[in-house]
Amino acid sequence: MSNVKGWYVRVDVPVVFNIDMKIGVCETSEDRAAREAQRIACDWLDRGCYKTDLEEQLPARFKLCDTDWMRGSITADLDFDSMEAYAELDSDFDPEDDDEDIKIRNVMEAVQCLNEAFHGLPDDHPLQEWRETHGIAAVRDQLNSLAVYCDQTYRIMHEEQGYDMCFDWDFVPQFLENCVEDDFSVKSENPRVLSMHWSGI
Repeated sequence: MSNVKGWYVRVDVPVVFNIDMKIGVCETSEDRAAREAQRIACDWLDRGCYKTDLEEQLPARFKLCDTDWMRGSITADLDFDSMEAYAELDSDFDPEDDDEDIKIRNVMEAVQCLNEAFHGLPDDHPLQEWRETHGIAAVRDQLNSLAVYCDQTYRIMHEEQGYDMCFDWDFVPQFLENCVEDDFSVKSENPRVLSMHWSGI
């Protein structure tokens, strides 16, 4: 027995689990909705912010089955190849729920507010330089196209995130600054993605 020694052995046990994300999207089919949700999830996860969040949320030490466990120092990366999505219809969603006249008025208001915000931009702003190249008529066309996305993004911010600031003086200028590329194209056709751009996420 003289050769017997006491040991503390660290057993590295890989633990694998799934984290569900619920993402609301508007699409014409289950497959298209699943693909769009996966694209949004990948866009968010590519920024890497989940790693810090996981390390903060998972305890460094915990007790399981009367055994003391300590989380490893390296957070496992995500396996994008095995990502799966399961779509289900939103029973509360009704595309005809809003009165058509209200929709039209909302978009018209968005166009007017975008026009005001555009003319308030400094002379050296990239969008002003775009106007110098393409002309004011082209700017009007672009603002008309942006108005639908602006209105949709505002409604998501208001209904889902509780945004209650002024639409014309607060929301629209930041939309023009954060959600529009220098060539006057929208940064995403998905209003939920645009809401993240708007917030600077």
